[in-house]
Amino acid sequence: MLPSGMIGNSKQAKRILMLLLAAILSACGLADFEPEPTAEPIGDFSIFMPIGDLMIEDVQPLDEIVLQETPVLSMDDIISYDAETHVIELEPAVAERWDGLELPGNYFVVVVGKEPIYTGAFMAAYFSRSYDGVVILWPPMEGGPNTIKIQLGYPWEDFFSGVDPRADSRIMEALRQAGKLY
Repeated sequence: MLPSGMIGNSKQAKRILMLLLAAILSACGLADFEPEPTAEPIGDFSIFMPIGDLMIEDVQPLDEIVLQETPVLSMDDIISYDAETHVIELEPAVAERWDGLELPGNYFVVVVGKEPIYTGAFMAAYFSRSYDGVVILWPPMEGGPNTIKIQLGYPWEDFFSGVDPRADSRIMEALRQAGKLY
């Protein structure tokens, strides 16, 4: 109970209550409480091309593909990744770099950290053949030169067969941890 002289002085009463609360929290060990991290860092999302001239006809098991040393797309190249549509907004320098590569018709491998997650193929809108896997159209047909979409099948999704690997939890977690996932 507070002395009768303190009832009228609310500032002093608040100060005493705060000191009392701090003492209780300190005694309980909660003053130094720090929340545990939500998840261990799992590595960056990136896209690599295989070593050699692997075309989309040269299907290989994921664990047998040897990757180039440098990714064609790194986390630093990504401004944002839309988890629903799998549209990636890229830094402007990526379009210039990719224009110098022979991407259409070649494989790519999506990697998180050092772990390959799935393969796909770079396709161009002028290709007359269909493809039943995961595809990145280059150059892009929609959204401008700084936007790509990782899509299912080519020329459209009806050609895709299999299980959609794009929302793999490791990919989504890597993008979330990097602050790129939207």
